Amino acid sequence: MMFMRRAQETVEDAAAVQAPPRLTEAQAAAMIRAKEAELAAKALEEQAAFEREKREAERAAWRAAQAKDQRAERLDQAREKWSKVLARVVPFIPLFTVNLMAVMGQFGWGRSNLDQFGSSPDHVVRILVAVLFAVGLESLGLFTGYHADRAVQRGDSAFGMYLGAFTIAGIVACLNYSHYAAPTTTVIMGIEVPAPTPTAVVFALFSFISPALWRIHSRATNRDRLKAAGEIDARAVRLSWSRKLWHPIRSIRTMYWATWEGVATPAEAVELYEAKTAAKRAKKAAQSAKKAAQSAEVPAQERPRRATAPAATTVPEETPDLLGIPAGAPVPIVAQRHAAAWNAFVASVQAGNPLTQRALAREHLNGNRHHARDIMAAWEEVQGHDHDARETAA
Repeated sequence: MMFMRRAQETVEDAAAVQAPPRLTEAQAAAMIRAKEAELAAKALEEQAAFEREKREAERAAWRAAQAKDQRAERLDQAREKWSKVLARVVPFIPLFTVNLMAVMGQFGWGRSNLDQFGSSPDHVVRILVAVLFAVGLESLGLFTGYHADRAVQRGDSAFGMYLGAFTIAGIVACLNYSHYAAPTTTVIMGIEVPAPTPTAVVFALFSFISPALWRIHSRATNRDRLKAAGEIDARAVRLSWSRKLWHPIRSIRTMYWATWEGVATPAEAVELYEAKTAAKRAKKAAQSAKKAAQSAEVPAQERPRRATAPAATTVPEETPDLLGIPAGAPVPIVAQRHAAAWNAFVASVQAGNPLTQRALAREHLNGNRHHARDIMAAWEEVQGHDHDARETAA
């Protein structure tokens, strides 16, 4: 009986465990709200974690971009620094090499031949004297070229210094040539000189070319400043090869006028050529018309007769208004023929600054001083006639 009772209690306990007690509606709603709150909190936590990860990723990307920009900036700075260094060093490499070789040529000869100093070529005194001998000779041209460069930078005249630098370099080059020339002689341009050897020619060239290299470097360094100051010309115009090939004469004339006018672009040079050509044609036409008018004023019996063809009939141009000729006064023939020159001379007289005979001929009569003299004499006659007319009227 006791066993049966324990078994029944065990079954009842199991049933109580398997079947939980029923919840009320309020309890169920509270559990649902708690679950929703739990899910909402979890979602907020996940959103916050996502936002943190996103910010961390943005910070990492920003740091990487900053590091990349800094590396690029440092690279640009290093490149600019080395560019400046190379710009300063590279031009001096040929100068240094050339002068070093020239000094070595002078030193080699001095070490072997300056036997007044030291008992052997390896003696310390002879080596020291040979070094001073070589450096002293080769530094003369460099010293003069350096001060010529400084004169160019100051805007002073440097022709004399450059001439002195090249003269000194030529003398030193002759010395370096004579050190290594052949014992025999040869005639060059009628002058008997030691026969050349490759070593003599090379060392002489090293000694002579140093001032030229220094001048090239100086001009390149100061070109922008000299160009801004207007001390050097701009680049000349460059025409295409097709124009030079198919229009050689026009190309030569275009470059001739463009180089003098300072035109550097092909379009402006062509426009200048067209303007110059049109002006020349107009001037030639005016001279032809002027000659035709002058020949029309000559009496028929004074004209030269041509056996081959009759004289051409021309219509004279209308004479413009002439200054300074009073009404009723005779008009001088020279004023009719050279009206522009007459008016220019009379205007200068009326302005109180009369043109001279040379100026009148140069500016208005193509250099013909005889016509200028006739105009001035005719003006004196007109002035005298005007004076007589005023006295008669009085």
